[in-house]
Amino acid sequence: MAGFDFFSPSVKIILRMIEEIEEFINYLKEVRGYSPHTLKSYSEDLLQFSRFAEKRNILEWGKVEIYLLRDFLGALQENKYSRTSILRKLSALRSFYKYLVKSGKLKSNPLLVLSSPRHRRGLPHFLKIKDIETMLSSTKEDALGIRNRALIELLYSTGLRVAELASLQLNDFQENSEELKIKGKRDKERLVFLGEKARKALRDYLLSSRPILEREPCDALFLNRFGGKLSIRGIHKIVSKLATGGALHASPHTLRHSFATHLLERGADLRAVQELLGHSSLASTQIYTHLTVDKLKEVYKKAHPRG
Repeated sequence: MAGFDFFSPSVKIILRMIEEIEEFINYLKEVRGYSPHTLKSYSEDLLQFSRFAEKRNILEWGKVEIYLLRDFLGALQENKYSRTSILRKLSALRSFYKYLVKSGKLKSNPLLVLSSPRHRRGLPHFLKIKDIETMLSSTKEDALGIRNRALIELLYSTGLRVAELASLQLNDFQENSEELKIKGKRDKERLVFLGEKARKALRDYLLSSRPILEREPCDALFLNRFGGKLSIRGIHKIVSKLATGGALHASPHTLRHSFATHLLERGADLRAVQELLGHSSLASTQIYTHLTVDKLKEVYKKAHPRG
């Protein structure tokens, strides 16, 4: 029957709530330049909250009150969500409600009176130099092994995020250049520098390994075994496998932590490391400073006349 509407009024409202989430995620993507990983996480977080609200018979974003938000945070804690996950979900909600008010969809923001749980940062896990050498020595001399060696050298030489590495294109690397221009979070560009060993590993990969892996023309710098673009998940698997082979535990982010820690241990300026990591705030970089306390003690004892 023409014009017949299968949806009840309540279902229409729920669908509208979901639609507004999708509009917000698209705004973060197109206007704010958020990473695919953050977009996926925020979308899942907001959909989780919308289902929670629906069970409480709250079917409009404007009808959400402070008690519901507190109940949601309490439910997350009862279900053993980590502090980091809870803070991210709260951040997603804060950003979403700020967007709803800014775009004129709501007049008030119920999250303005909600305090955040205190964030306790754990110590970043990093590898010793000999551990990284162990990982590199465990790579094979076949096409995949040469690729893996180049991948590890590049992560450790530059401190790249895994998403930044996965997005590198073939023309981003110039053979005689010691620099790479990276587009990081929110499309912020920065320069990173390639050490001699990283440049050699990349040249070896491009000359002897990548031509074997490539089956059809592909612009991605790093290829998988099937000739397509190497994914973030694929990079995680490679790093984890090489670490396990050396009786270690590591991820791409571990190599990023190691990059920053080793630079600071050798006297690098904190603000320089901030720029190299692409941190928008120095506070994000300061988490590494307490890792170098032993090194600072050593410098003090050698340099101070009363040391």
